[in-house]
Amino acid sequence: MGKKARYVRDTQNYRQFILDKGVIAAKSDYHLLCHIARLVNEGFYEYGERLRRVPVTIGGTSYIPPIPVENDVKDHIVSLSQLEKSPVEVAIDLCLYCMKAQLFNDGNKRASVIFANHYLIGKGEGLLVIPESRVGEFKALLIAWYEGKDNLLIRDFMMEVCWREF
Repeated sequence: MGKKARYVRDTQNYRQFILDKGVIAAKSDYHLLCHIARLVNEGFYEYGERLRRVPVTIGGTSYIPPIPVENDVKDHIVSLSQLEKSPVEVAIDLCLYCMKAQLFNDGNKRASVIFANHYLIGKGEGLLVIPESRVGEFKALLIAWYEGKDNLLIRDFMMEVCWREF
């Protein structure tokens, strides 16, 4: 199966998973994130749901994320979920945290967006969709954010360009 065909199939599987009534009703927590990572990494890593235990580098940046610690990740997700912000802002914060932390060996951006979308759907607030025509711009903003150069630009971009209301 070609890369594009696999991407389409996988995207349909993720959509089917997060739209399942039982899944929508579930909390957007660490355990759900790990399950999403398992789905994203299926066929690539046998234990794709496990937090990474090795250092990683990210293309295009000198930023090296620390090795994630399970209890810290759980606590951070809970604290972000309880912020007194709009559901869209919380979803963006969850997405960006998971991307920057590089929690898993692979599939972090996909798992992060799906996780954020689960949160948004559960709140009836729409979806985050990175338009294909703007992926390059998103990646440049993401790298700047990884490096601590600008925290607001990527959040504004995600709010204005990526958020889709139902």
